[in-house]
Amino acid sequence: AFTNAEGFLATDANRDALSRAIRRSRLIDAFGLAEWQPQTTLRPSIYRRDGGPEPLLPAWADYDDASRLAQAQRVVDAWRGGGRKIEPLRIAVPSTPGGRILFAYVAADFARLGIETRRVNMASASDLRLIDEVAPNDDALWALRRLSCQRDTLCNREAQSLIEATMSNIDAGQRAQQVGEAEAILARYTPFIALASPLRWSVASQRLRGLRPNARDR
Repeated sequence: AFTNAEGFLATDANRDALSRAIRRSRLIDAFGLAEWQPQTTLRPSIYRRDGGPEPLLPAWADYDDASRLAQAQRVVDAWRGGGRKIEPLRIAVPSTPGGRILFAYVAADFARLGIETRRVNMASASDLRLIDEVAPNDDALWALRRLSCQRDTLCNREAQSLIEATMSNIDAGQRAQQVGEAEAILARYTPFIALASPLRWSVASQRLRGLRPNARDR
């Protein structure tokens, strides 16, 4: 999630450019987990209580990597063309092997845009911070709430007002419409770079019978 909205990160277009530049499949392949899948939407499609709306794909979802990179590069060049600098981005990830792998691949993708990065620990001031969580239920609103106006996220008041209205609405049809509207606002605002679908590790023995996969994750 973006935790800073100053300088280069102050505009929706610039934050979106960074999201476009990430090669998600390449990143996921580095972990060697066949069940893990790339994700570009703010929320996974498996969280759709009451048949809610499908997650909103970004406008660039159907473009290949080269096209996405070119689009992102134009945004970065336009920023720099105005005589403005881009300070190194501080990315907070855990001090674990997985955190180091994640940072290395994200940093390499940002470097393609000529943007420098620094890895910092999770307690440090940052520009982006890893959110590694799985929703406790299948309500589509959970992911939007988690990415809006929290202590470790940016805040779009228009989206937050819709989210709060949705929380108190008991009409399923109206809730679905409000979720879609709030998601569209957040998607334009780009408070978060989605990387991959939720993944839970099972700690149950393979010899245990009757264990079924959780429908809310992979």
